[in-house]
Amino acid sequence: MKQKISIVWFKRDLRVSDHAPLFYAKKRGLPVLALFVFEPSLERNYDWDLRHWRFIYESLLDLKKKIPVFWNYAEVIDTLSALQDFFEIDSIFCHEESGTQLTFQRDKIIRKWAKRNGIKLEEYQNGGVIRGLRDRSHWQRLWVSYMRRNPFIIDLGKLDFIKKLEMPLNPPPSGITLSLPSFQQGGESEGLKILQDFLELRQFDYMKNISSPSLGRYSCSRLSPYLSWGNVSLRTVYLSASKCLNGVSDKKNLLQFISRLQWHCHFIQKFETEVELEFRNMNRGFDHLRTSTDKEKLRAWKEGRTGFPLIDACMRCVRETGYLNLRM
Repeated sequence: MKQKISIVWFKRDLRVSDHAPLFYAKKRGLPVLALFVFEPSLERNYDWDLRHWRFIYESLLDLKKKIPVFWNYAEVIDTLSALQDFFEIDSIFCHEESGTQLTFQRDKIIRKWAKRNGIKLEEYQNGGVIRGLRDRSHWQRLWVSYMRRNPFIIDLGKLDFIKKLEMPLNPPPSGITLSLPSFQQGGESEGLKILQDFLELRQFDYMKNISSPSLGRYSCSRLSPYLSWGNVSLRTVYLSASKCLNGVSDKKNLLQFISRLQWHCHFIQKFETEVELEFRNMNRGFDHLRTSTDKEKLRAWKEGRTGFPLIDACMRCVRETGYLNLRM
């Protein structure tokens, strides 16, 4: 007889704190399989690069120090179908993802598969982006309401995790285990450390240095990749920054930072309600501006050798460190 389990499917939420799927999987009361899937279809998509996989891999290594998480290099549908040979899957818990058409179609396929197999699929809001919102007239109020709620508290010691899998797992793409010291390292532990460092030390020159190519590297939060991959929840950042406000006399830096957290969600929400922006210009006047591409000039831009010093410095910075500040 197969063991009945719940699956927590990790996507852009590589953490254990303030994690709704983990919280509700515990309430379900079944053994939990923590799963991440490296998807070949994403690897081939236009918006992906090896450095994304590296950051994810580092995040998973950090996650594995806290819970027994398994990862597989295959499509999600194939991974779940294979798991059915070993377990009776009762439920799947995951966060919603505001991604590309590819990830949206994948999620719809998984939803249909779960329904067909009698599996309960529960998806939860991740950050301040609201799925299915028809207009944004009341979005700001909803965003603030979500951010001010208490984060999910999970007692990991009371979760019955699956610790061993009989199913063979495919290793992830080659090259992702190579650590690059000039890049920010992935993981919840690192993300929380960066957040604390910003709030305690670096936020005091935030507005002064936000536009500086060099000083912005220190005074900006540096939280972008940790928010993108969910190493730290946006609510954790919001609540931590709001709490820090009480202890500083000059509040303008933190207030501006908090407003940018809202910007972060505002533009994703705009994309959520206008998904066609993935394939067309927001300003239709640009539709026929360029009809051909000079491949050599494009390569020169990518490699930072256009001859325009500031542009080349920016591109070389991105290539070597993965980071570029707001104004650049």
